[in-house]
Amino acid sequence: FDPSVAFFEAHGFDYTWVEEHFFRTFRCPKQDEDAELEALQEAMLELADRKLGELITLDHLHYLLRRSMSGCRVINTVKAERLVEAVKAFSSAQHDAWDVMWHERIFEDWTGDFLEALVGQDADTSPRGILTPEAIRNKEVPRLERALESIIKTHGRPLLVTVSRSQSADHYLPPALAPMIQSEAFLMLRRLFHGDIAPVRFDSDVANEFRVLPAGVKAAPLAPRRAPHSPTSSRAAQDA
Repeated sequence: FDPSVAFFEAHGFDYTWVEEHFFRTFRCPKQDEDAELEALQEAMLELADRKLGELITLDHLHYLLRRSMSGCRVINTVKAERLVEAVKAFSSAQHDAWDVMWHERIFEDWTGDFLEALVGQDADTSPRGILTPEAIRNKEVPRLERALESIIKTHGRPLLVTVSRSQSADHYLPPALAPMIQSEAFLMLRRLFHGDIAPVRFDSDVANEFRVLPAGVKAAPLAPRRAPHSPTSSRAAQDA
């Protein structure tokens, strides 16, 4: 699950909309992520300025990005034109959602994965979309279980397993799927450890981390802390 997709969807713009209007429409060099996010932020807010209305054109969008001196630019004029026309046709509710999405919280809620997935240089990176519960249960969980089983056979059983929901800070985990994924993760661990795990211990940090301990292993009390805000660590946590 891609955090950029999650953030758009949280404001009413689904995966198909992102794919048709935003994905690979722009390119940023990723030399200064904060400056590039700010450039996109300002361009998207002005693009949807209700006072300008029909005056907004593709040429104006090009100008907004050039003005920022961030290095961000339009690379797909067809999608950019589609974006301009879609914004012009926004309902009042869509305008409100767009304004909220592109305001200050962008710097708190969007990681570098947003730039990498949507406007980065790597053509192989893309929004991963939303997996169905069936795909998670029947494909992703068995795939992960086989990988972990191989690691355990090679290196032995771990003394401690830490599972991160990657939800509060990075938006990797769709809230609606959290209970099912959590349940499948615990069932998988029980199979891997042949039922030999102790009750779940929950961490108290803002990322809702929790620990699953094999039977007989005692852990020190967990101190409240804020999980590191790192795209790499978040993706690793999701895949683990």
